[in-house]
Amino acid sequence: GERIKLTWIGHSTCLIQQHHFTILTDPIFITTVGPAMTVCPQWFTLFGEIRYNPPAINLEELHHHLPPHKPMGNGNSNEPNQKSTNEEKRVIDLVLISHDHYDHLDLTTLQALTDPDAYYGYSSIPQHNIIVKNWCVPRGLKRWMMDNCPNVSQNDVWEMEWWDHFNIEKDVQEKGGDGKVARATVTCAPAQHWGCRSPFDRNMNL
Repeated sequence: GERIKLTWIGHSTCLIQQHHFTILTDPIFITTVGPAMTVCPQWFTLFGEIRYNPPAINLEELHHHLPPHKPMGNGNSNEPNQKSTNEEKRVIDLVLISHDHYDHLDLTTLQALTDPDAYYGYSSIPQHNIIVKNWCVPRGLKRWMMDNCPNVSQNDVWEMEWWDHFNIEKDVQEKGGDGKVARATVTCAPAQHWGCRSPFDRNMNL
């Protein structure tokens, strides 16, 4: 509950677990990033950046580090990225995207997170059974999410300007105690950096 557990997966990808919440930052689970991955993955060695070390864990292994998903009601809700198996689902309460550089915002990883039945053989991303409840992105990237991740509901994406904040909450059950509501506040703090995904959109998003 109160203690912070942080797992560094690689580069800016971290799994943070605190106050009953599970947060994943800048998820990158492929070996190469760059614009070629969105056009022709076979070109990645020519037009992409190859990471020096693989992720410490992949999505399939990440599944075992996450708390079980407890659906609301009778469990028949149409929640995003549900996998049609009897394997226990696990939940990420929030995915944080810091900015739009390719080594922080990777289309292949996000599509794999939002469509666990898809197969990305060229990227070494295995199938998984993870549900993402909320997405936090800087100003300008919500439309990108809607255009590229069709399984994500716009109601689950929080788009933020500097110093914007929002609250998330969840029902939790303490050991040997009654249930309670856990709450967390997410704040978008300024940073000295820049962003772009092409030669023509420098700093057009936050």
